[in-house]
Amino acid sequence: MREKHKLSGYFLILEEKSNKYNNYVVCQDCIRVLGREAAMKQKFTNTKRACAKHLENCPHWAERHTPEQTLEIIQKAMDYGSKKLYKRQRIVESEVEENLQLKSLSITPSSHGSSNLNNFFYKTSRTNSISSSISEISFQSFGPLDNYAYREVRPEQIEIFERLLLNVTVACGFSFRWIDNPAVVELFKWLNPMLELPDRKQLGGRILKKTTKSLSETILNDAINDDLGIMLAFDGWKNVASQNLLGSVLFTSENNMIIWKVEDISGKRCTGDIIIDETKKSFEELEKQKIKINGLITDSASENAAARKRLRLQYRDKLFLPCFAH
Repeated sequence: MREKHKLSGYFLILEEKSNKYNNYVVCQDCIRVLGREAAMKQKFTNTKRACAKHLENCPHWAERHTPEQTLEIIQKAMDYGSKKLYKRQRIVESEVEENLQLKSLSITPSSHGSSNLNNFFYKTSRTNSISSSISEISFQSFGPLDNYAYREVRPEQIEIFERLLLNVTVACGFSFRWIDNPAVVELFKWLNPMLELPDRKQLGGRILKKTTKSLSETILNDAINDDLGIMLAFDGWKNVASQNLLGSVLFTSENNMIIWKVEDISGKRCTGDIIIDETKKSFEELEKQKIKINGLITDSASENAAARKRLRLQYRDKLFLPCFAH
């Protein structure tokens, strides 16, 4: 793989090929000012000369760099890697090494303590020399931090990014409005201008529905693959909005709990008939998914006890049990 030239750090390297050897690039300062779509129209071939010419003429680059800084950056990039500079560096390194060796040989130790002291100074000076050389090479070998913060986002990565945003929203108990907060928008723009944040309607609509559907499919696959079958459990409660909810939970043969669904039964009176109807609907829906059902578990409320008694007569191959906690 060809080594990147030293101006690559100031540009976003695209996956699109310009020719057999080079990709297209876009100036990161153009992306910062113009936005991704407008900056993409100014893409060009990733060569050292083309990048240098762009930096000389780019008004957005000039906002953050003086002409002297631009000239120095381009000059270092042009000089680095040339054979003359490489030979000159090797000559300097060899001269430093020879001088250190001569100094170490010219020192005559008068005692064991002075010998240790001389060895210490020799090792220290040698270490400092090598460290300075490494620091110089490291400084010249890497571009700015922006090269690692900015990158083009692929479609599959956007899907993961949106799912992670939803996970943060749920885990932290945020309102969907947090994504529209100017401080949040500014933070993500600083982290990577290539990322386009969804708004609250997209986060609570398209992204939530897509993630819920994907999670439901994963959950059902776990139940489908359970050869020994699952147990269905009902539980009812009221939420903060005073809605009567009926939750359905699946228990696998390995004692794993799968939260299946929740229904609003506020307009219905919770009787034994309601429990029987919901049980039949759930059995039919699970059987369509080819999930083996072993029975139903409910609490010991009077309507549930009456429903279990009647269901045992209709489904003699299944178990209908009260909850142990109740």
